[in-house]
Amino acid sequence: MKHSGKAALAALKLIGMAAVAVLALLVVSWLAAHIGELIVEFYGVLIGFWLLFTVFCFFFFR
Repeated sequence: MKHSGKAALAALKLIGMAAVAVLALLVVSWLAAHIGELIVEFYGVLIGFWLLFTVFCFFFFR
């Protein structure tokens, strides 16, 4: 039989690829949650850096 066992191997390959995709999605969502917490915690510092950058740009490119 030429195609014996190929369907099971293809199914296992698809299941493995789906598991990797789900794990990648979980890792990305975990990172997004922690980066979001960091941004919310330090938003004042980020705004301060942006203001300094804006002042520098206006001074440098006058």
